[in-house]
Amino acid sequence: ISAIVREGMEELDVRPSGRILLKPNVVIAHPELFPHAFTRKEFLDGVIDATKARAQSPHEIAVGERSGITLPTRWTFKNAGYFDILKKHRIKARYFDEERQVPVALRKDGRLRDTVFVPESIARTEFLINLPKFKAHPWCRLTLSLKNYIGIQDDRHRLVDHNIFLEQK
Repeated sequence: ISAIVREGMEELDVRPSGRILLKPNVVIAHPELFPHAFTRKEFLDGVIDATKARAQSPHEIAVGERSGITLPTRWTFKNAGYFDILKKHRIKARYFDEERQVPVALRKDGRLRDTVFVPESIARTEFLINLPKFKAHPWCRLTLSLKNYIGIQDDRHRLVDHNIFLEQK
């Protein structure tokens, strides 16, 4: 996994730098009940390895997520096996459900709103690496990288966008 990701980064001339954040999908992680519903630790391990190999003057490399409603992100990280990976690479976890949400202005034409609230560590991130889990969802045919970004927001903000119009968004 590391070699494939590193090769892709080289081909695209990607050099992560500054505050680097990897955003997996750990919305509901349980190896027995939901074994295919989260970004696997092996994939995270490989992407971290490739990121460290390609990074240029990183200020910080971290892994961040906001798990599903009522599920503490620390619990889903544990169930996903992430603690061993974080320890192995000596990188930090960012639990978005434990962080202050800050407003970020949106300026692009066609936006749904003028402001979005995100965890402070997301607002400070300079290089974001999205690690979605390809899976189905009852409200759309397939979830990919864009739906993974819903996991950035806290419950009161994410539910505005998490509805039957996912596919149109």
